[in-house]
Amino acid sequence: MTSSPTSFVPSADFGTGYYFGRFAEPNYPGFGAGKSLSNGTFYLVVMEEYVTGEANVGALLSIASNEIFYNVTTTTTTT
Repeated sequence: MTSSPTSFVPSADFGTGYYFGRFAEPNYPGFGAGKSLSNGTFYLVVMEEYVTGEANVGALLSIASNEIFYNVTTTTTTT
């Protein structure tokens, strides 16, 4: 994700984000030559569906997210 999650509702727009590269010459079979990025911020979000063995309607859902600062070259201090 490229913005912080604001709600926990179904969305058809779940496959967006930064393109970090694919297989490409001349460094095949490496990760590839992706987009260069500095001072980037993105979000790692994990959504888990689970059951407890108790009788319930449908599975239970949980979500966790972290803000990731990638290749940061500047800093700011908040007070």
